[in-house]
Amino acid sequence: MPADNKRPDIMSLDEFKAWFVSAIEWSPDVVSEEDNLFFDLGMDSVGAVDLMVGLEDAVGGGVILPIELLLEINTVRDAYLQYCALAHLPPADGAKR
Repeated sequence: MPADNKRPDIMSLDEFKAWFVSAIEWSPDVVSEEDNLFFDLGMDSVGAVDLMVGLEDAVGGGVILPIELLLEINTVRDAYLQYCALAHLPPADGAKR
């Protein structure tokens, strides 16, 4: 692992926003990190599941986002911070990322 403790495969915030608009079907073409997922972007319960699955897929390695953490995501930045936290967990199935 690099000395700065950053994995090279973890998206930057700008990369995450680009991923977000391409991977999350209900997302508009452009998002800001301050956009509220519910009020600004119109996320509903189906969208929340899309986001959860999308974050898990983006991290890979069988990592599961606990529903309690999903409930704490309100903004695009919150989603990015949860993605970063998940990306630093060891894979659930022992697979290498």
